[in-house]
Amino acid sequence: MVGSELDQAERNAREIPHISGDLTKSETLNRCGIEDAKTMMIPLENDSETIMIALATRGLNPGIKIIATCEAREHVEMMRGAGIDHIISYAELSGRLLAHAVTEPVVVDFIMDATTSVEGFDLKQIKVGEKTRLADIPLGAGEKEIALYKSGRFIFEFAADITLDEGYYLVVIASSC
Repeated sequence: MVGSELDQAERNAREIPHISGDLTKSETLNRCGIEDAKTMMIPLENDSETIMIALATRGLNPGIKIIATCEAREHVEMMRGAGIDHIISYAELSGRLLAHAVTEPVVVDFIMDATTSVEGFDLKQIKVGEKTRLADIPLGAGEKEIALYKSGRFIFEFAADITLDEGYYLVVIASSC
């Protein structure tokens, strides 16, 4: 856990590993071992701070995967420019859910169940590492293919005997009950 507003006494009492400091500063990121990290998650409510942290992180570790939340949709492109690989836009997501809730509340229930995975079902991905037939990819009990993904596009109509090249992902829905 990293942050500048941590209650250090509480974290110490609970024995929670943490580093206090300003994440826009190289010194704090270096104490976190950012140069060797594979992934950085930035779940902040301040888009400007998120962008600054991403820029500082990218400068110290050009190969790191950066995942962040975004409050304002108009900041998404700036975040991409700052080197953030995956951006989760609260405004866009909540707006779409609200709109669906009016006319398609079951769709909202489906999305909420899939994203919270408390009970019911979960979504997962399987990366295709080498050329293989879809039918030869082993699935667990209660798992079903729902989409293929490659090069930024989802494919929803496909046959079980399709041959997939390396680089495909299989999106699977799995019962968690």
